[in-house]
Amino acid sequence: MHVFACGSMSRRLTRRLLAVAVAVVCLAVAACSARTKQQEICAERSQRNLLSAQLKPWIPSPAFAVTSGATVWVRVTTLPIDADGLFGTVGGVAQLHTVKAASPPQIATEDGHKVAKDPSVVIKKASQWQQLKLQPGTWRIYSVTNPAVEVVACPHDS
Repeated sequence: MHVFACGSMSRRLTRRLLAVAVAVVCLAVAACSARTKQQEICAERSQRNLLSAQLKPWIPSPAFAVTSGATVWVRVTTLPIDADGLFGTVGGVAQLHTVKAASPPQIATEDGHKVAKDPSVVIKKASQWQQLKLQPGTWRIYSVTNPAVEVVACPHDS
């Protein structure tokens, strides 16, 4: 019969737990750093300009049409005035809301403040294209701030 000292058992258990923890951390780091292929915008010659506008807070842009089979892309060309605040662009450079052209924006007032209720997309970086998932139809976009934006469409096969 073997009798283990409490300290010996504790050291073995600590080593095993440490080894498991290191393995888990290594797997997590590997998973997070694995690069997934990002979809890229089509060549400039294939792009169809849908909108180029300086947005005004809470006011929808002019309407633009998305055709069937098109992939829509958006980028912020001029940062909104609040992008250089205390936290800068940590949460993205702008939040854009999409609304069908025939519908008014869904804006509520909560605790005395306007709140946009339409679907939105956070634009992560200025001057970088980001896909905007829109169904075929006529759309407008708006923001609670004032970014300048460009929206283009790429043909489905490019």
